[in-house]
Amino acid sequence: MPRIPRLSFLEYHSGKYAYLLLSLVLWLILFPLVAHFPTGRLIFAVLITLTLLASVYAVSQKGRIVRTGLVLAILTFIFVWTTAKFPHRWLEVIAVAFIFLFFFYITVMTVIHVVRQRSVTMDEIFAAISAYLMIGMTWALLFMLIEILSPGSLSAFPREALGAPWTERPHGQFVTFLYYSFITLTTVGYGDINPITPPARVFSYLEAVVGQIYLTVLIAWLVGLYITQSRK
Repeated sequence: MPRIPRLSFLEYHSGKYAYLLLSLVLWLILFPLVAHFPTGRLIFAVLITLTLLASVYAVSQKGRIVRTGLVLAILTFIFVWTTAKFPHRWLEVIAVAFIFLFFFYITVMTVIHVVRQRSVTMDEIFAAISAYLMIGMTWALLFMLIEILSPGSLSAFPREALGAPWTERPHGQFVTFLYYSFITLTTVGYGDINPITPPARVFSYLEAVVGQIYLTVLIAWLVGLYITQSRK
């Protein structure tokens, strides 16, 4: 029988992406449980800040911080905490837009990092998992922006109801977008929330396609690389 490669081939290295993965897991588990508390807005800002710090550290290269990521992180930090202190409709829109841009940038940088590697370590595995989680979070922010620009794009937010998703505690409404995004990414599709408008439908099936391509191509490539590495 062929021998199964041992996990001893997985070296840990710097472990930069372990912090990013931890911040994302905290976000996905903790935030939905406390989002509707009176302090939910503050917790939202704290979790975003932790993710900003972990993300900038993760994409830094040999102690050199990537300038674009740092600029986006600073702008995101400013608008998130300004909104937390002085809630205002358009400040929240700008904050969501900057969070989306930052998450999109970090996701792309993380995928590039994984693809460029010639050996599989625990940090590369952490990076691959982080990228997958960030795809779901980035699309959740995108759906939130679509709903902001065109209320009623998702069936969870009918036009005749509250209207815009930020009417009452937008940080709490984000949980719904987060839920819909990951259900779409994993192609589970419970059917309790449906895309209504053309933009919402287009980006819904695009997320499903991206999720499947990520798992079948990138993860399969990592597995193949690990098997080759273990044989050597």
